[in-house]
Amino acid sequence: MESEQEEVAAALVTHAQLLALQRPPQDEGATTLLVAPRCPKLRDFEDYLELCSWVEEAFSEGNLIGKVQMAVFHPYFRFNGSDAADCANFVGRAPHPAFHLLREEEVSAALAGFHLAGKDAFQDPEAVGKFIAERNARFLREQGGEACLRDLRACAASDSIREQAVMEKAETRGEGLG
Repeated sequence: MESEQEEVAAALVTHAQLLALQRPPQDEGATTLLVAPRCPKLRDFEDYLELCSWVEEAFSEGNLIGKVQMAVFHPYFRFNGSDAADCANFVGRAPHPAFHLLREEEVSAALAGFHLAGKDAFQDPEAVGKFIAERNARFLREQGGEACLRDLRACAASDSIREQAVMEKAETRGEGLG
């Protein structure tokens, strides 16, 4: 693993350890979102997945499994075994490689409390997860590939505009960023 990737992995493990120790007030969640726009090696989806595997192994060794889970997002995200053109893949896409760390306790509580208006609550948290995943996939497929790609590009464009504004502001202050 290269140094940039090692820094990202170390940050993920450190934040996962902190999340595992936190006891946020009721109804106030604790999550961490790490985005890696300046780690060119992670732009490659296979390299990104390799890092994710390494981090999951570190979570296991650090006794974090069952305490913290990692949701992954990538510009070229694709479900294992899915067709590259399947719009459902956009559920895991983001303009930059990103990692969302969540406390398992909070995820379980959210799934346990999930219900649809006018219907009985789900009895099985796994059924809730499956229902949500299928609903999201159906929505993205209905939107179509052009709309999904347009939305992803709009996110990337707004991110580029924001980054340019930060750089210009730093330059006017004489701070320079690099």
